[in-house]
Amino acid sequence: MAKFRIHYVRIEHHVYLLEVDAKNQQEAEEKADVMFAEGDYDPDSYNIVHAEEFINQVDKMEVEHG
Repeated sequence: MAKFRIHYVRIEHHVYLLEVDAKNQQEAEEKADVMFAEGDYDPDSYNIVHAEEFINQVDKMEVEHG
């Protein structure tokens, strides 16, 4: 029997809902950019809208016989 190390990848797309007060859409987007860049939001409050999983690499491991 052999031993393997599997590089299992999961890519997620997160959607954060940010609320800002603004005069127009452009200002709202700018404020949201600043808010996100500064971390002024709850990093655990997101929805996963898409995820992809795949095996990226498989390494056969050397087994020491002792």
